[in-house]
Amino acid sequence: MLLPIHLRPIPMVIAGVVVPLSLGLCAAIAPAAEAPKPIEAQAIARSPLTKQSATDANLPMPDDARNISRLPSPGTGSLNFQTNLSLPDALAFYRQRMTQRGLRERAAHTTLSASTFTISFEGWPNSNALLMVEGTDLGGVATNVNIHFAAP
Repeated sequence: MLLPIHLRPIPMVIAGVVVPLSLGLCAAIAPAAEAPKPIEAQAIARSPLTKQSATDANLPMPDDARNISRLPSPGTGSLNFQTNLSLPDALAFYRQRMTQRGLRERAAHTTLSASTFTISFEGWPNSNALLMVEGTDLGGVATNVNIHFAAP
């Protein structure tokens, strides 16, 4: 009977003696390579940005916040909503509220245009992550705000 190729003996010469080994035995004595981790597991293993997600960090929102969506993710997450605040008013709201919490604006990351803003804050407790607040004008009828943590 002919054995499948992976079970056939392989002749090996050790100190002048031919020793038959099967591939199965070779695999058993060869050190197993560590299986690669999935990308999501790699990101988590690198160390989360913060112990909290933006979805559970008790972040301030304007009183008229609506269409609130929370997208949890370990160490980052995202909080998204719309408000009637204008773009400049939403920017001022977050500058005031975050500095009241003891966070510092990282001015080098702040951008403002006619239709968007991005502002980042550092100093989140027990974390080196930046808290990012992004606003987008929705045609003058509302402002969309997205808040999430990001690497510094």
